[in-house]
Amino acid sequence: MEFSDSMVNHLRINDNKRDTTVFYSTYYLSDEIPTVYDDSLVGKETCGCYINVRSIKSRKIHTYRVVSMTDELLTLYLYMDAPDNMYVGGVNHIWKYKRIE
Repeated sequence: MEFSDSMVNHLRINDNKRDTTVFYSTYYLSDEIPTVYDDSLVGKETCGCYINVRSIKSRKIHTYRVVSMTDELLTLYLYMDAPDNMYVGGVNHIWKYKRIE
C-alpha cells in the first residue's frame, strides 16, 4: 500500500483468479470523524487524528485512526464506531503505507 499528499493506494491480490487490482482513493486528515466527506480538504490538511478516505471508483467513505505519519510511512489503526453513512475498518487491524516516490 502506498500514499502521497492526496492519495492512498490499496493493492488487492486475488490468488484464485491470479489477478491484481489497485484501488485509488483520495484522503484528508482531521481531528474529528466527519459526517460528510469534504473534497476541498484533500491534499491540504496535513495533520489530524483521523484519516478520511473516499474511493475514487465506489465513492465510499472510510475513516481510520492515524497512528503515525512521517515523510516515508503512514500507519493506520482500523477500529471505532462510524456514522450511519460511513464504513470503518475492522477491529485491531494496522495498515502501513509507503510514500509514493
